[in-house]
Amino acid sequence: VSLTQGGAVWTAGQTFVDSCDFRTNSSSAFGGGIYFASTMPSEVRNSLFAGNFGGNGGGLASAGDLTIVNTTISGN
Repeated sequence: VSLTQGGAVWTAGQTFVDSCDFRTNSSSAFGGGIYFASTMPSEVRNSLFAGNFGGNGGGLASAGDLTIVNTTISGN
């Protein structure tokens, strides 16, 4: 998947991601896999970000606080 912001997912509110795979997505701007556009805190758990490309933030990018737990970010 390829978009301007958030190659696979673009979210504008507080978001909780659990047990998701984001692979080979791209974005010309922010977050190849996912872009958290809100300044509200969000969280990613038990997930994988691999082979994504973003102009700013290959695997993921966030405008606010982001907690990442037990997540692999590789080759982005």
